[in-house]
Amino acid sequence: MKSRAVIRSLLLPVMNEPLLLPSVVLAEVISYRMFEYLPGSPQWVLGLIEWRGISLPVISFEEFRGYPVPKTLIGTRIAILNGISGNPRLGFLGLRIQGIPRLVLVRDGDLILRDNPVVATEENSEMYISVTVTAQPALIPDMESIEALLASFIKS
Repeated sequence: MKSRAVIRSLLLPVMNEPLLLPSVVLAEVISYRMFEYLPGSPQWVLGLIEWRGISLPVISFEEFRGYPVPKTLIGTRIAILNGISGNPRLGFLGLRIQGIPRLVLVRDGDLILRDNPVVATEENSEMYISVTVTAQPALIPDMESIEALLASFIKS
C-alpha cells in the first residue's frame, strides 16, 4: 500500500477566511505590538516592528484584500513568517492574525479549488486562490508576489 504524502500546514486566522500556508513558513507567533509608520506605504502595510533585533514589516491581509482592518485587538497577534523570495531585505515579515494558527495535515486530494475562487472587485485578487481544505474555506496567498510588492516599500 502506497502512503500519501502529507504537508504539515497551518490555517492562520484572519478575518473573513483563514490563510493556508505550509508550517515551515511560520517562524513564531508574538503578541500584538505597536508599529513604526512606514512613509509611502499602502494601507495594507501596517508598519515596522522590531523582532529579535531586526526591523520587519507587518501586513494586514484584510487590507490587502481591500477590507477594513478589524477594530478589536482582542486575540490579535502577529505571525512572523519566513521570507521565501530570497530578498535579503525581507528575511521575515509580520502578518496580523486574529488568534492562534491551527495545524492541518494536507494530503494529496485534500485541497479543492472553489468555484469562482476570487471576487473580481477585490484588490490584489491575483495574489491568492480560494480553496477548501478539510471542509474549511481558506485562501492560499502567493507569498512570493506579495513579498515582491512589499519590497518596493522597504528601504535597505
